[in-house]
Amino acid sequence: SINSTDIKHCNALIRKQRESEVASKLWGMARNLGVQGADSSEEESLFVNQIKDGERTDRDAKKLREQKSKDYLIHNLWGHAGVEWVAKPATGSSGGICVEDGDMLLYIINVYSPCSIQGKRRLWEDLTELKANSPTREWCIAGDFNAVSSRSERKGVSDGGRFSELRDFQQFIEVMEVVDLPVL
Repeated sequence: SINSTDIKHCNALIRKQRESEVASKLWGMARNLGVQGADSSEEESLFVNQIKDGERTDRDAKKLREQKSKDYLIHNLWGHAGVEWVAKPATGSSGGICVEDGDMLLYIINVYSPCSIQGKRRLWEDLTELKANSPTREWCIAGDFNAVSSRSERKGVSDGGRFSELRDFQQFIEVMEVVDLPVL
């Protein structure tokens, strides 16, 4: 006959088996997303065991997958894996990525400028200061500056009072040593 100790033991074995299956499935999904462990399966086993033992969570596995996925994307865009990078999430009107490849350092900045002239000028000042204090001269800035560098770019809007904004934006472009590519 079966007693309560047998049932508890059986349930413990089932839970352990279930945890092992869940951990193995998580790691399998991570591998499918391009996550690679060490050259041996030792690191994989350690990660799986840490999940089973409660030292790591599904959230840890998700963070690892996200980071490896981002690394994969950056390395493919750059052309090789021998590149270091860091990203700053968007806060306010800009965010960016800093890429280092050997001796070369490149800043890639994404901008969405405020509509107010005060907000635009503040953004231009902040970016100018950031570039002046950075160790590199390699920059790529893209996005919507909500400004034009030529009157001919304005369609269907009067020019009233916008000359100083146009002049300030032209000065920003010159100081930053960037090229204002036309929107096609």
